[in-house]
Formats: sequence, structure tokens, C-alpha cells
Amino acid sequence: ELKQSIEREGLLEPLLIHKNGDSKEYTLLNGHYRIRILRRLQVKEVSCNVIVCDEEQAVSNYIASFIRKNSLSALEEGHILSNLVKKGYQLKEISQKWNKSESWISRRIKLLRDLDEALKTGLKNGHIFPRIAQELSRLPQGNEQKRVYELVKSHRLTKDETALLVDRWLMANPKEKLNI
Repeated sequence: ELKQSIEREGLLEPLLIHKNGDSKEYTLLNGHYRIRILRRLQVKEVSCNVIVCDEEQAVSNYIASFIRKNSLSALEEGHILSNLVKKGYQLKEISQKWNKSESWISRRIKLLRDLDEALKTGLKNGHIFPRIAQELSRLPQGNEQKRVYELVKSHRLTKDETALLVDRWLMANPKEKLNI
């Protein structure tokens, strides 16, 4: 729909960007889906609103734009949060900006690091709920995560039931795992 709208009407809402210090580079703060479509359409020039602010305010604006639209997947959130940590932001600062607990932020970042790639794809495509993925990420990557996910799927387990299954799996020896 957005692509058709841009093709028909052009870009109605300018992108929001932030100039990175004295460099000639800019950071996109708002308009990520629009820029993807514009690139696919091979549009060379677009309207932008440039915000003049410090780095911290730019990060706040970036986060606010996504929170307002509530359009991020769990993995996209994890990428943004991970980048904020890499930039030196503390979990407490991030949790205040996102209005989420430090624990929630850590779990989102953990999905990037500890979830098997095949399960990340399922999460990205909406086939796996974030809370289920968080529980699966407690297991070693690979066959164990996939095997437990198959059990979760076949028995249609809730997030709480999945948490109990993962706890049981982590305590079981290899022979017991065959009977779970």
C-alpha cells in the first residue's frame, strides 16, 4: 500500500534525519519503511527534515518514532537496543527511554545473540511469538532449540508452558530428553 501510494502521490511525508556532527553523514531517524520503498523505486532525491540536536536527543527521537508507530519486530528492537548498548548507553538509560524494564531490554538483545538462525527467521516472519523465542534462546543453539520448538508447536504450548518445558529440558540428561 505504501509503495503504491508513493508511486501515485510521491513522498507525502519527508524523512526525518540528523546530521552527524561536522561530518557529511546523516542518520535516518524516521522513515525507514519509506526509504526502503524509495530505494526499490530507485528514487535519487527525497524531501527530508533535518533535526539539529545532540546525539542523545537524536537517539530519543529515533526511539520515539518507533514507539509511536509500534512497528518494530522483536528482532528489530533487539538490533536497535544492541546498537544503543554498543554506543555506551546503560540499560537503565535505555529502559527509561523505551519505558520498558532492563530485563525486557536484555531479553530482546539476547534474542539476537542466542536464538538459532532458523528460529530467528520464524520470529521475523511472525511464526514464533517473542516470548516463546525468549524461552527457546535459553537452550543451546541448533538441534536442541529446534527440537524443543517442534514440541512447543506440536503441543501448542503457551509461553508459560514453554518456560516449564525449557526448565525441564535443561535439567534432563540425554536419555531423559528422548522421553520428553
